[in-house]
Amino acid sequence: MHYWQIGKYSPQEHEDRRKTPDWTSIYDIGRSYNGNVLTPEEYLSVEDKYVQAVVLFAEKPGVESMELFLFGRMSEDTSRKMIEQAPRCWPAELLEFYRSIHGDAVLSGKQIEYAARLGLREVFSALMRKKDELYVDLSYDFYMHLGSRVDDEEAIRQIKKSGLFVYPCRWPYEENVWKEGEAWLY
Repeated sequence: MHYWQIGKYSPQEHEDRRKTPDWTSIYDIGRSYNGNVLTPEEYLSVEDKYVQAVVLFAEKPGVESMELFLFGRMSEDTSRKMIEQAPRCWPAELLEFYRSIHGDAVLSGKQIEYAARLGLREVFSALMRKKDELYVDLSYDFYMHLGSRVDDEEAIRQIKKSGLFVYPCRWPYEENVWKEGEAWLY
């Protein structure tokens, strides 16, 4: 199994994150970082790159569906405030998916992309996987962990070309990731 951490931070920014604040969430829209206000458009352009990374890694092994394990969900009050803060980031299809999704679902097509977006937005804490083929952990602070049986160098090259950074990593919970029929917490 091959594992990577994907992030929007360069190696230097990765090391210096505590010294130089940068946006890490959809909640940061409207706030200023390094003299620039984070707009919904800028936020979405970065989020799109992460979603594309999931799509790229699913292509080579032919993953068409993934299991979703929900560990936690944002309160309705908090999610309503977030949606009101940046309504352009919440098209009707995404809102409908968010309102209807439940734990232990099987996702396909656009649903996988929607789940990736919601995980990146920290609307829920989740893991997506396809047996022992593909694993996606949507972490906090705009980090994402991917695990795949396929070491897809072309996907990695395209992700890097998009402006994201890819760090090979060792996944310390490997013995639990693929345990059939149950999710795990770390």
